[in-house]
Formats: sequence, structure tokens, C-alpha cells
Amino acid sequence: IYILIRNTICINVIPPILGEHSFHTLYIRGFKFRYITPLEGKSKYMNTRSLGTEGMDNNPFGLTPQSLSRGDKRGEVVVVEGELDALHAIALGLPNVIAVAGGKITEGKARALKKSGYRNVVILLDSDIAGQKFTAESIRTIDQVGLNSFVVSLPDAKDTDEYLQRHSLDELKELISTAQFGGLFLYMKERDKFLSTKQTEIEFFNFLEEYYKIASGYRDPVKREILLKYLRNDF
Repeated sequence: IYILIRNTICINVIPPILGEHSFHTLYIRGFKFRYITPLEGKSKYMNTRSLGTEGMDNNPFGLTPQSLSRGDKRGEVVVVEGELDALHAIALGLPNVIAVAGGKITEGKARALKKSGYRNVVILLDSDIAGQKFTAESIRTIDQVGLNSFVVSLPDAKDTDEYLQRHSLDELKELISTAQFGGLFLYMKERDKFLSTKQTEIEFFNFLEEYYKIASGYRDPVKREILLKYLRNDF
């Protein structure tokens, strides 16, 4: 729910109170204001005091009984970065999308997704340097709580809102369908970093150390085997 007030968009923040097995109560937690035209020296967002400095705490924006009922039956949820990204996608008809509203997926938010019944988390954060850093951190957090992480990279836009201004919803859905395994995203990032060096024995050893850090983070032998397969193919 949102309304326009002067140069800001006002978003009602309605996080659920989690019951033992399902959502059973909703209440308005507070309001978040977002400058439509950014003002120099000011943050894009303003929160009412009830939201605190972290805004949504451990509750992803848009995670409500309605989001679950309209969600993907395979337990798939798309996670974008900002509230406007989520609102734009939802308005166009993307059913299973929420926003982290704070840069990255925290452990609390990942556990809220797991408790909600989601299994596969498609990460669609901003494409800037900060967004790439948040993506890597989110992958590790999602995997630690026992969910499956997948990553989509925006080819020609900074965020989902900007992408949808240039492309159709069908194009976004097609892009989401190409999501790659989160561990592979981490591996390829380290591989490309190594390939950009002089590729000495020392640098290759450092690369292998990073590879094993990634692989050892997975208890699932299937996921470790996927990473090993790519390592064998590349080297």
C-alpha cells in the first residue's frame, strides 16, 4: 500500500506476526517515505520512529499471507533490494516477489522465508558494486539456514524498477528463469578474479583456497559436486 506525498512516496509497512505454523495477525508497523527525486545530502528513505533504524528488522517487505497465497507452488521467491522494486514488479503481475529493504538478506530475514515455506530464493539485488557485495553475502546467509540460493544479474539496469521501465514483465520472467546456483556465482567471481591476474602458482593456490571456502560452506554433497565439476572443467 502506498500513497504520494509531495516529493515522496509513502509506503505502509505491514509485517506479519508469525504464528507457530502460519501467519495469523497483521498490523501496520509504521511508514517509510522514499524521495522520488533524490535530494543532495539526504538519504533516499525516511522511517517513522516505530520502524527503528533498520526499518524492517527481520521481516522482508511484502512477506504477508497474500504474498504466500499468490506465490510459486514450487516454493520459489524472488528477492529484490528496494520496496519500489518489489511494488513495480507486483503491480505488473509478478506474484512471488519481496524486498529485503536494507541491502542484503540477513539471517533473520532468511529464517522468516524458511518459516514461510519457501525453499528456493532467487536473488535479484541491484547491479552496482554494493549490490554485488550484498548478493555474495546473501548467498552465504541463505545457504546457512538451509535454503537454496539462485542469482539473477540485471544486464542493463541498476535495479529491478529501472529494468521494468525498459523491459516487459515477460522479459523479467525470462531473465529470472536463467537464475544460476548461488555457489556457482561465488565460484565464478573468484575464478574471474584469478584469470585477471598473472596466474602464477601462488595466485592459483590463493584461488583454490577461496574455492574450498565456498565448497566447504555446503553440507549438501550434490552442491559440492556441482562446484567441483566446474572447477574440473575450467582447470
